[in-house]
Amino acid sequence: MVDRVVLTNWRRFPRAKVSCDVVYGDRFQSWHSHTRDISLGGCRVVGYYPFPLGKTLTLKLTHAGIHEHVSIVGRVVQLYGGAENSLGVVFQGDAKSRAQLEQWMQRVLATEPDAGRAVSRMPGQIPLEAQLRRASSRRPNRPLSQGELAVLQRLDKSPYGVSLRQLKAEWGDDWERRAQVIFDLIAEGLVTNATPERRTPPALRMECATQNPTSNAESKRLMKQLEREYGPMGRSFAHQVETITDEVIRFQEGESSHSGPKTPVGLSWISVPAKKR
Repeated sequence: MVDRVVLTNWRRFPRAKVSCDVVYGDRFQSWHSHTRDISLGGCRVVGYYPFPLGKTLTLKLTHAGIHEHVSIVGRVVQLYGGAENSLGVVFQGDAKSRAQLEQWMQRVLATEPDAGRAVSRMPGQIPLEAQLRRASSRRPNRPLSQGELAVLQRLDKSPYGVSLRQLKAEWGDDWERRAQVIFDLIAEGLVTNATPERRTPPALRMECATQNPTSNAESKRLMKQLEREYGPMGRSFAHQVETITDEVIRFQEGESSHSGPKTPVGLSWISVPAKKR
C-alpha cells in the first residue's frame, strides 16, 4: 500500500461563509431561513428539519448587498443536528441555471471582501509534511464547529507548529475526515501552512566574500567552512572548488574580466571518510 503524501480537499468548490436569505420548500410547504455557507456546488441552510435524504427542494437566494436574486433546485444530502443545526443541500440544474448562480455569487462576493479572499485562498491539497501553525488568535464572525475548535486547541499547545503527518498519526483511521476542516481554517487565515523548504545543494550555497582580503586567504577560509559543514573533500573536487572560488573573488576585486572559469566545470560533492584518531 502506497503511503499518502497529500491531503485532498473533498469539496469540488470552495465554500464562502456568507449569510444569504433563503426561502426553500416543495410544492406543499415552504420555509424561510439563511445560509451558513454557500458554494457553486451547494449550501448549508440554518435550521434542522427531518427531511428524508435525497428530497428535492427549490431555493430562492437573496443577499442584502445586491438587488438580484437567484433560484435553483437542490437535493438534501446531509442533516446536521445539535450545535450544527443545519441541513446540507447540493445544487442541481442545467448549464444555464448554474451559470446564473455563478454570476450571482460573483456579485455577492464582491460585497463580502473577507469571504472573497477566503475563497481565493482555499487550497486544493495540503502536503503531509506541511507544518501547521496558529496564525491568529482572533475568532471568525461565525460559530466554529467542534472539529475546527479541536484543531485550533491542538495548535495552541504547539507554538512551533504540528505537521499534518503528526496529526494523522494522532487521529488514526479517521484522520482524513477530521482534517477536512483545516482547509477552511487556512482559507480564513486562522491557520498557516508552512511547508518545509528543501535544503539547497552545497554547490549552490557557496558564498562570496564582500570584504577585500587577499584572494588566496579568503579562498582557503571558504574551503575550510565547506569542510566543517559537509566533511572532508576529495582532492580533485577540492581543487575544482578552490579554482572557482578564487576566480569569483578576483572578479569581485576587479582582477578578472568575467564571473567564472573560462571553461564549464561539472561538480559533484565527493566526501572522503575522516581519518580515525
